[in-house]
Amino acid sequence: MCLGIIFMSLLQDNDPEGIWRSIEEVGVRLRPEEMNITWADVVTALKNARRYAEENKLFYTTVNERDVTDAMVEKVRERLYGK
Repeated sequence: MCLGIIFMSLLQDNDPEGIWRSIEEVGVRLRPEEMNITWADVVTALKNARRYAEENKLFYTTVNERDVTDAMVEKVRERLYGK
């Protein structure tokens, strides 16, 4: 859940560094493998979020307006795993 919050804070440009710090301070697990999923699963979900939301008539959010970019994905991956 918190990994999604991090991505959405980046997408919204809503204090992503502050969000990271808060999550790290409380020790929430963020790496996909700690949740029994792969990094590829995360990327696939993010890249398909808009289509999924629209096809399922979910609430209109930032996901409908902005795409999760490769740069965002790489920024989070580097923070989790290093370069």
